[in-house]
Amino acid sequence: MNWYVWSGNKNGRENGGPAKVVAVWKYVVDKFREAGADNVKWLWVPHGPSTDLSTEAWNQLSNYWPGDDYVDWITEAFTKIKTEYPRIKLFTWFHIKKELDWRVASSPEALEAFKEAMEDPYFIGNPDM
Repeated sequence: MNWYVWSGNKNGRENGGPAKVVAVWKYVVDKFREAGADNVKWLWVPHGPSTDLSTEAWNQLSNYWPGDDYVDWITEAFTKIKTEYPRIKLFTWFHIKKELDWRVASSPEALEAFKEAMEDPYFIGNPDM
């Protein structure tokens, strides 16, 4: 959310940068909906920190949230996979620390959420198969 050309950091910063990002997100979602593209799911998946991250108040992650009406999945992904998308049989995780920390344990909160989801036997599968 900081180094891309569409980021709040590159589009106004404290002068409305996050609001511009949210407005574009909503615009794109609305266009898909107007076209009847109901087979698209919207996932809000910000990541960070970046090399040029601004830690000022204007750049708090919550300022980029487009709202529940514009996001289909966030922390509910595992529940949705189990209850609404049973044909999904595999998911992968980019579990690496390179320019950013993509690991499941990138924060205590991320690790706890992942552990909680993985306690469900549905995601372990049948080891005898």
